[in-house]
Amino acid sequence: MTLKKNIILFCALGLLASAVSPTAIVFADSITNSEQRNDEQFDPDFQINGSILEENGFTSKEIEAFNNYESPGIYLENGKAFINGVEQLDMQRGKFTWAVKAIRKVWNKLPAGVRNTISGYVGINGFLNLIEHYTGTLENAIFNACKKVGMPTGVANFVTKTIMLFI
Repeated sequence: MTLKKNIILFCALGLLASAVSPTAIVFADSITNSEQRNDEQFDPDFQINGSILEENGFTSKEIEAFNNYESPGIYLENGKAFINGVEQLDMQRGKFTWAVKAIRKVWNKLPAGVRNTISGYVGINGFLNLIEHYTGTLENAIFNACKKVGMPTGVANFVTKTIMLFI
């Protein structure tokens, strides 16, 4: 099976699973999602079969972390960066520049399936430029960047969750 067929398969499975399972609310409404209002948000409960993840280059430890995801609570609000409600004074004000640098740093460590998926829609630089200017949670910034370049919801959740695990 090719990588594209695997991605389509787990997207379909993810969409089916997300239709059946309830979606978790990530943060309060007072936090702006992004510069572009989008009704869809990252689903932290999004699951993928371990064998599909393994075929896409995930280790058993990464598969477990992927399917038992815990949000790091990173978000931007009113130009300030917070982690679990605590303002981070050492981060650049008003942008996810530090997150973009972190993603660039782990790019080669990401499973090939994730790198190929992003590259199939947009180059890494274009993708990172979209993330840098969002406000709200880091997960939603990555998710909305994925959606903006045309990724289906399941693929966007897959890419978002994987990037968050590596940063």
